Amino acid sequence: MKMQSELIGLLRDAKANPEDDALRLILADWLDEHGDPERAEFVRLQCLGTTPEEKRRAKQLAHAHESRWLGAVHGATHRRTWKRGLLEASATPEQILRPSFTAEQQGAFEWIERLRINNFVHGDLEALVAAPHLHALNALALVLTRSDSQYRESATSHGNRSWTSLGSLPTLPRLRELTFLGLSLD
Repeated sequence: MKMQSELIGLLRDAKANPEDDALRLILADWLDEHGDPERAEFVRLQCLGTTPEEKRRAKQLAHAHESRWLGAVHGATHRRTWKRGLLEASATPEQILRPSFTAEQQGAFEWIERLRINNFVHGDLEALVAAPHLHALNALALVLTRSDSQYRESATSHGNRSWTSLGSLPTLPRLRELTFLGLSLD
């Protein structure tokens, strides 16, 4: 349990300082010291690798180990992209908000820095707020799929604040960027 909390602390430090590769390299050292040399190499290559061979090696590592590294996140997301050792991913509400993840599975979500939820509707807000596995996100994009008139009606009937106050929710304390795609609140 101490090992898991150390790892979560390192991930959160790296996400709190997204431009600081030194913190990601400290994370890589920790991974090396705790029995995950492939992931450590991957993080280092993503941060420092500049040659075609290094980039190719990083892709090989991701391909070979991604499902093990991500656990529940692998099945709950699609369009995964690794950026400097952390994950940017897309999901639908059914994939990311509906399942009940165990505490161990929730830990894998700490690796997600940016998440895009497609086909999001106002009715998904309650599930989003209640999702403990998403509390460590830095960036969240909600892609809404109704017509503009339906958005306005939904925003008016539920109050604009229900949409725009998401960024200040205690369940999303690390959220630095919140983007709504397809919503106009005029």
